[in-house]
Amino acid sequence: MKKVFSLLLLMAVISARATAQDYANPDYVKSDYRNNLQPASTFYLGFGGGINHYLGLIGPSVEFQLAEKITVFGGAGLGSWGSKLSFGARYYANYPGKWAFGLGYSVSSGLDHIEFDMPEGYVQNHSSTVKVPFKLKSASTVNLSALRFWTLGKARKNRFNVELGYAVSVAEDRYVIKDSNYELMPAGRYFMNVLQPGGVTLGLGFSFGMN
Repeated sequence: MKKVFSLLLLMAVISARATAQDYANPDYVKSDYRNNLQPASTFYLGFGGGINHYLGLIGPSVEFQLAEKITVFGGAGLGSWGSKLSFGARYYANYPGKWAFGLGYSVSSGLDHIEFDMPEGYVQNHSSTVKVPFKLKSASTVNLSALRFWTLGKARKNRFNVELGYAVSVAEDRYVIKDSNYELMPAGRYFMNVLQPGGVTLGLGFSFGMN
């Protein structure tokens, strides 16, 4: 009887020790933590905006998980060059949070009529600020970006993100001066090309898991 009791006690000690070692193992703890998390959303609705952002100054967005680490996204918004439509894809290091890298394409509609105050040195034969009428043509960009996501809420279904990247203009000089009495000098042309979509991208966004 004592031998049986001793054997049972020894087995209990070995089992307890093995369990303690498992919980002390970081991989075990990480796996157990992940198993207790709710599944990540595969479909997000959100909004955002920024400088040279794919949503313009502000607009809504959608994102759908296509594979384990790959999503497709789209959005629309308003910017300095009219309304904007965008689409693209992202690769996540650890979906749905942390780092993601995106490639996208945006089209800005342009504006039929807008006037800009052009200071001295921007318009030929004018020594003071003049108001010049423009037609802004549609303008497109190819967008490269890196995004950092933080999951929010108890269920960790919602996200906040910061985006940094570069929008490459497909074509320059996407504007027409509507009054032939005005002709831009190099400084004026530079101003209009800076105003046109393209350049360093900086943006913020929120997205909400829908499933």
